[in-house]
Amino acid sequence: MKVLLRESIKRLGRIGDVVDVADGYARNFLIPRGIAVGETADNLARMAKEKDSLVAAETARRGERLAVAERLRKLTVAIPMAASEDGRLYGSVTAAVIAEAIGRSGLEIEPRSILLDRPIKDLGEHSVRVRLHADVELDLPFFVIQPGAPLNPVEDEGGEAAATAEKRLAASAEAESRREAAG
Repeated sequence: MKVLLRESIKRLGRIGDVVDVADGYARNFLIPRGIAVGETADNLARMAKEKDSLVAAETARRGERLAVAERLRKLTVAIPMAASEDGRLYGSVTAAVIAEAIGRSGLEIEPRSILLDRPIKDLGEHSVRVRLHADVELDLPFFVIQPGAPLNPVEDEGGEAAATAEKRLAASAEAESRREAAG
C-alpha cells in the first residue's frame, strides 16, 4: 500500500515522501496514529500546502528532543533492585523500569523510546539505547544497585563509580556528536 508520510520515520522516509508499506502496517499503525495518510490526489494536494508547517513542527520537535538528550547525557541513573548474594536480580529491569527511574529525575521518557534487547537480570553498570526522535538517539549508561546502596554513585568510596560514570557519559556524548557529524 502506498502512503504519504506526515512524519519522518527512520529507515522509511521523510515528511511528504510517498512510500510503499505492508497493508497491515499502514492500516494498523501509520494511518490510525496520523503518521501517514493514503496516497490520493486530495492528500497529495493537501500535503503540498501543509508540508512547510509539518517540516517546521518536526524541526521544533527535533530541537526539543536534542535538549532532552543533552539532559539525559548528564544524568546518572541508579535503579535499586533486590538481588541475590551473587548479584542476580529477583526480578528484571525492563524498559518501563528504566523510564520510571529517568522520570524520577524530572525527565519523562516513554518506555517504547528505550531500545532494550532483553530484560536486565544482574547488578552492575549497563547501557541502553534511547531513541527520542527519528534523528535523535543516544546510549544511556545506568547502574542497577541493591536497595539501600548509595543512589548516587558519587557517594561510593573513592569515587570510582562516579569517575567510571563520567567517563561513560563523556564517551557517549563524543560518540553521539560523531554520529551527528557523520549525518
